[in-house]
Amino acid sequence: MVFIVSLIVFIIAFISWRLAARKLQERNLTFKSIANLSGILALVFGVLALVQCFTIIPAGSVGVVDFFGNVSDNTLRAGINPVNPLARVIKYSVQTHEQKETMQVFSREGLTIGLEISVLYRLDADSAASV
Repeated sequence: MVFIVSLIVFIIAFISWRLAARKLQERNLTFKSIANLSGILALVFGVLALVQCFTIIPAGSVGVVDFFGNVSDNTLRAGINPVNPLARVIKYSVQTHEQKETMQVFSREGLTIGLEISVLYRLDADSAASV
């Protein structure tokens, strides 16, 4: 959404900048401030639209591209990755996590035993798209 809005504003600002620049060439100096403002707006929103074409995946994570419900089979690795600006990137952690559980259980003899269970798990980076 940000990409579309910034692209529209960029086009409008660029067109008004070009029109004001033509008026300045005709020696009508009242369009100088309009040309400066339009040029700055075109530059800012052009950069904003360009930035939307990239995504940053943090270390220890992978990204899955979802384009209008169509999930890509390829996963994005950590770092800066080019993406379709209309697609949504879902980030998953592939770091090892630990889940601990402690409970009190009874033995055959009826005695209470303290039990602690720990499970280590992580997401396989190659199968993140199927998740």
